[in-house]
Amino acid sequence: MDIQGKHVVVTGGTKRIGRALVDDFLYKQGARVSCHYYESASEANAWHAQAQQQNLPSFIFGADLRDKAAIERGIRGAVE
Repeated sequence: MDIQGKHVVVTGGTKRIGRALVDDFLYKQGARVSCHYYESASEANAWHAQAQQQNLPSFIFGADLRDKAAIERGIRGAVE
């Protein structure tokens, strides 16, 4: 699948397996990445700062995935 230039949202994308997916796969293939976090704001902010330093298109948003309105706000922010 060609994801060059596509926008990908990864839940839990700033820690462990999610981060490996983002860093080693999505960016290498040229995707714009938005990462969701729930309780790991410090890790998410660190990842986002690192991505910005490398001029990689990135966005983070915190949300409880059980809260539909919070998810919708996060996704809206990611695509704007």
